[in-house]
Order: sequence, then C-alpha cells, then structure tokens
Amino acid sequence: RGIEGNPDHPAQQSDARDHRFGHGRRGHQERLQVDGHQRLRGQADRARVARRGSEGADRQGEIGVPEIKIQNVEALGKPLGQYSHMTRVKGANETLYIAGMLAPGDDFDAQCRGVFRQIETALKSAGAGWGSVVQFTTYLVHSQDIPKFMAWRLREFPKLFPDGKYPPNTLLIIDRLVGEPYLIEVQTIAVT
Repeated sequence: RGIEGNPDHPAQQSDARDHRFGHGRRGHQERLQVDGHQRLRGQADRARVARRGSEGADRQGEIGVPEIKIQNVEALGKPLGQYSHMTRVKGANETLYIAGMLAPGDDFDAQCRGVFRQIETALKSAGAGWGSVVQFTTYLVHSQDIPKFMAWRLREFPKLFPDGKYPPNTLLIIDRLVGEPYLIEVQTIAVT
C-alpha cells in the first residue's frame, strides 16, 4: 500500500502525532472567505448554521427573531405564583445558559434585587432582555423564605415581564449555597 490510508507508514504516524499537538498540515485551521470576511473553518460553519431558518433553508444572512410562547396548560390548573407551565421556542439562533447568580445583601429582598440585576446584566451582554428568558431555576436555603420570594415576584415581575407572561420556574429548597450568607440563587435559560 502507499502512504495514504496506511496508518503504519511513518509519514502517517508523524502527521497524526503532529495533529494531536496542533502542528502539521492537519493541525492548522483552514481560513475561508465567508460573506467577504476571512474566518476560521469552525467560525464559517457556525455562520452558515446561524443563517438557516427553522426549516433549514439558507436565508442569505437573514437573522430571525425567535418565536417564544409562554403558556399554561389548562389541564394542570392555574400556577401558584408568577410563573407559567411551559415555554415553546421556534427559530432561536442561540441559547443562553446563565449560571446561577448570587448577590450579597442584608436581607432577602436585597439579595433578590441583586440577583435579578446580575441576570439582567448577563442577558444584556448577549443582546437579550427579559423577553428572551424561557426558564428559571431558583434555589432557596430556607423554606420560610418562600412567601418572601412569592411577594418579591408578585411586586417585581410585572415590571420585568409587562405582558404578564412569566417564564417557567422550578423552585428548590436546598441545604446551603456556596457561602453561608447567601439566601437565594437563580439560574436562567434564554434564547435569542
């Protein structure tokens, strides 16, 4: 056999070794011209995928707005607070998984304010806003803080979500957070 396709040939072994360390012909990333811009192959592939609509047809650079439907399921009854049963998303270009946010504060309300301010900062950094949120997961340390959390959401969520469509939220009571003074942590998923 020739060099190509012969894994025992020294030239093939050297090429494979170089590839592992980012050297040699295979280890270099190939630069491509895409939409008049020079990009690395992986970036070019992501750019093409981002231009595809929900049916997969190429839309020549058109970026769509995701359709986000936040709704309740009648058979499940009315939610117990400011949340909905389900979010449906069609045509999203990117999903944001925002780590659980903590905030210092002297009391529960101060920590809630800080946590949601941090979530807003993370959303804005990705060109998103509260309308992009599709799910929250909330962690509380004390079950006696549930009424405080519900009161905070009742007061503040209409400002964050003026359409009254509150994203689904899973509320968990846990033993503790990363530091003793923290009472609440909120993890967020959003789409753009």
